[in-house]
Order: sequence, then C-alpha cells, then structure tokens
Amino acid sequence: HERIDGSGYPQSRHREGIHLFAKILHVADSYIGMTSERPHRPAFTPYAAMECLLDQAKRCKLEPEVVRSLLHVLSLFPIGGYVALSDGSAALVIRSNGIDYTRPIVLRVQDKHGSSVDPEDESNVIDLSDSDIRIVQALPDPTRPSVAHSCELEAAV
Repeated sequence: HERIDGSGYPQSRHREGIHLFAKILHVADSYIGMTSERPHRPAFTPYAAMECLLDQAKRCKLEPEVVRSLLHVLSLFPIGGYVALSDGSAALVIRSNGIDYTRPIVLRVQDKHGSSVDPEDESNVIDLSDSDIRIVQALPDPTRPSVAHSCELEAAV
C-alpha cells in the first residue's frame, strides 16, 4: 500500500524506497480490486479500472512503468471486455495486440442492428490493427450490473 509519492502506508516510503515487486503487486492488487465486486459497489469494467490506474500513475500514486507494463499485457481494452465499434457493432475483446494496446483483436457479438452474430463465423474475428474499424467506446459486461465509476471515489475507498 506504499505509494510512490509517499502517501501510502505503513511507512510512507517514496519511489526509490519501495521494492519493484511491491510496486508490481500494488498495481496488480489495485486492478484486481477494482474489477472485483465489493459489498459497497459492483465491479469496475476492465476499461474503467485501467483508466483509473493510468490516472493514478499520472498523479504519482502508482509507478508509471509498472502501469504501462500492465497496459501492454492487458491492453487498454482488456481481454473479456466489451466494446462498441465504429461500424455500429459490438464486440468482445479476445486478445491484446502487443504494444498496439488501443487496437486489440475482437470477436463481434452483435451486428449494427443489435442482433447476435454467429461466434463460429471467422469473419466476426477482427484484428483492429489491420482494419479501418475502430473502438468508439468501452461497454459494460451485459451479464453484470453496471455503475459509473470514479477514480477519485475508488482512491478514497
């Protein structure tokens, strides 16, 4: 729970006084905590959690290099997250795309009219780095309750 700006606990250590593994665990624990349901709130979407981590890195609460490393592994649109695409369809993120973390590989789950599509049809798997289609919005998981999340609110909890 040590933060690189010294505001954490138990010893209020600063960046250089915190072991790299502790920085990594802090980022991982924060991400898992945000994406898990809690008694006082539903789970954040993976996208909202990543947004909060990026915000906390910008405000010197988390080590930016560690957050960037997680971003490269999970992508800005993490595996299992839902997204709206520029062609009007909706998709499930199925793979990250290396360092191109804004353009993952997705599986279209609904067409532009909101109708379900065949997940076995290979044309519904889209590598966004090789396509003109872009992500326009992260979507909540349709199987879970959704709530707007605030990074400020989460940092205070």
